[in-house]
Amino acid sequence: MIKWTEKTVKVSALRPFERNPRKISETDFERLKKSLQENGYHQRIIATIDLRVIGGHQRIRALKELGYREVQVLVPDKTLSDAQFRKLLIQDNLPFGSWDFDILSADFEVEELVAFGMPESLLIGDEDEPESAEAGVGDAEDDDARIVHCPKCKHEFSILTEKKAKKR
Repeated sequence: MIKWTEKTVKVSALRPFERNPRKISETDFERLKKSLQENGYHQRIIATIDLRVIGGHQRIRALKELGYREVQVLVPDKTLSDAQFRKLLIQDNLPFGSWDFDILSADFEVEELVAFGMPESLLIGDEDEPESAEAGVGDAEDDDARIVHCPKCKHEFSILTEKKAKKR
């Protein structure tokens, strides 16, 4: 098992992996910078012993633009094999879970989740996708809520409209 230690290093000492398979849009990059400004640096960069970056390439770029000179980085207790490096390069960016849309729809408004950075497309699905027959076309509830589907897992949940949200 690999043991990781936090180490403070100069941002300029970190060596981005030239074949990093992750990319970021300019819009998402600006959101990342805003998040770092508002919440501080809290998701650690991981790197090899010789500071070749495994995970956190976009954060490094954002931190540089924000004027950070030093950051805390997690480094392994041993030299990684090429296979370990490649595995971590991918696994560090995988979402190991999914959203509970029942809880999200009960505890958060869509606008709030979008403001927090959750892609609206994840919440309301494709606009061209027909709404569920259970959406209750013609029901009294139509003005208060609408049924949407997660485009990833097809989970169905209700989004409160402005009218219903004001009743809360």
